[in-house]
Amino acid sequence: MKNISFKKKLIIVCAIIVVACLFYYLYENYYQDILMIFDSSIDRKIVIEELRSHGPLSAVVLLLLICTPFVPYSVLVVFTALSYGAFLTSIFAILGAVIRSLFFIYIFDKVNHLVPNAKSFKIIQALKNSKHPIIELSLAYMMPIIPKFAINYTVTLLDLSLKEVILILVIGSAPKSILLAYDGDALLHGDIKNIIIIFCVVLVLLVLLYLFKFKNMLGQKEK
Repeated sequence: MKNISFKKKLIIVCAIIVVACLFYYLYENYYQDILMIFDSSIDRKIVIEELRSHGPLSAVVLLLLICTPFVPYSVLVVFTALSYGAFLTSIFAILGAVIRSLFFIYIFDKVNHLVPNAKSFKIIQALKNSKHPIIELSLAYMMPIIPKFAINYTVTLLDLSLKEVILILVIGSAPKSILLAYDGDALLHGDIKNIIIIFCVVLVLLVLLYLFKFKNMLGQKEK
C-alpha cells in the first residue's frame, strides 16, 4: 500500500511539474502578444499577425492544457481561439471537454462506494431514471446550471458502453466549446458573422433548456 501511495504521489508531483512547464512555455512565447492585445496604439492587424505566427508546437501545448483537469478551461479555449481561429479551437475544446469528463468519470467510478449517499440526490436520481439516458445526459451536459459532478457520477451508475459515454460527452460539450471558440475569435476580429453564430448557439441552448424542462428534474414542491 505504501508503494502504491508513493507512486500516486509521484505521479501527481510529475503532473504538476509538467503543467507548470507548459504554462511557462506559454508565458515565454505569448507574454509580448498579450501586452499588444491591450495596447490600443498598435494596429489590430499587427496584433492578429503576431498571435497567428505561432507554430504547431504552441498549438500542441495549448491542446494539452485544454485537456488537463483542474486548469482554467474557458480561459484557455478563448486564448487558443485568438491564436488558431474558431474552427481548430472548437475541435480542441470538444476534445478537451471529453477528456476532462472521462477523467472525472473514471475517478468517480473508483470511489463511488465511498459516497453512497450521493445516489439519493434528486438530480442524480432524475438522471439515473431517465427513459433516454443518452439524449437526457447530453442535454444535461449543455446546461450550466446542472453540476457536472452529478452528471459524471450518474454515468458511473448506468450500464453504458464507452462509445455511448463518449457520444454523450461530445454532444453535450459541443455547444459550449463552439461558443467559447467563436467568442474568442470574435473578440479579436469583431466579425459580425462570428457574433451571429454565437447568438445562434446561445439561442439553441435556451430552446434546449426550455424543452428539457429541468425545473421538473430539480423537483418542484409536491402539491
